[in-house]
Amino acid sequence: MNKWLYIAGLVIACQGNSLVRAQDVHFTQHFSSPLVLNPASTGFFRGDYRVGVNHKEQWPWAIESKFLTYNTSSAFAEWGLRGRKRKKKDWFGIGLITLHDVAGDGKLRMTEYGASIAFHKQLDREGRHFISAGFNAISNRRTIDFEAFRFNSQWRNGTGFDLSLPSGEFFSQNGFVDRYWDVSLGIQTSHRFWNDNGLAVNFSLHHINRPRETFLNSENRIGLRPMITLQGSIQGPYRFTIHPSMLFTTQKGALELVIGSNFTMPIDQDRFTAKQRLWWGLHYRSVDAIIPVIGYEIARTRILMNYDINLSSLSKASRGNGGLEISLIHIGSLRKNTKERQQIYCPDDMY
Repeated sequence: MNKWLYIAGLVIACQGNSLVRAQDVHFTQHFSSPLVLNPASTGFFRGDYRVGVNHKEQWPWAIESKFLTYNTSSAFAEWGLRGRKRKKKDWFGIGLITLHDVAGDGKLRMTEYGASIAFHKQLDREGRHFISAGFNAISNRRTIDFEAFRFNSQWRNGTGFDLSLPSGEFFSQNGFVDRYWDVSLGIQTSHRFWNDNGLAVNFSLHHINRPRETFLNSENRIGLRPMITLQGSIQGPYRFTIHPSMLFTTQKGALELVIGSNFTMPIDQDRFTAKQRLWWGLHYRSVDAIIPVIGYEIARTRILMNYDINLSSLSKASRGNGGLEISLIHIGSLRKNTKERQQIYCPDDMY
């Protein structure tokens, strides 16, 4: 009985905040994790390839950090397959992604490997409007280190838990490994308007096959997770560019709403030809956190850092601290003729 109570407590402790209680891990910088956000974004950028990494540390300064701390890391690579006929503006994108997450005192681990594919259709002659569709398939493996669990029989007065003492519980060696396949679909529309302002609208539906996620051979199905995002690009005064964004997602009654904006300013030349840019921004996750962002971009390589400042009732445990997140993304071209590459008009510079 103690074993099941402990596992239930572990799952509750790993949820991270009172608003976002869904089963999925997530990044605050949703605009820096395109393949996690929407498989339809695969290969949608101005270049031949895009690679990136993300890392998030959550609750590292909590009062009981051993129980509440978790971290998530991901890496991705994607390619745009446009072919040799440059006048034809439709293309495919393919991508690979891996994600690793560790949570809690029992080291609940999740490792994912997946692939995605998307098709991008140009809707007008000038290349200002696109529609995209894509899907991904991900292999997921979860484990728990049951030897790290703590039980009443291992408590020593005055010294705390002694894990060398017998727990009195019997665990199956194969009972704490879970594997399943997960499938998601997505669509995206992207538009350029007057003065080179732009808007991208994303809709994705995750876990459409409702995979079973369980360590106890139960019928626990992952809930469908619809997600809507808006990402814009507005040319402001004094060479500033404004990048407003919004994310809304829900899963089994849990909600997440993130709104805010990033800003960029070129360091050299003008906003369209600059090789270096400063990034900063401010975002708000409803009933949970305020999120400042800062970053730097050079030669199409961008690094962004943010810090979640906790505002919810959990701030008593976190002392107002949330977590640090960092992302690094590079977009490159395999073609020597940069003018030819730039003729492919797609608003990857939104993010």
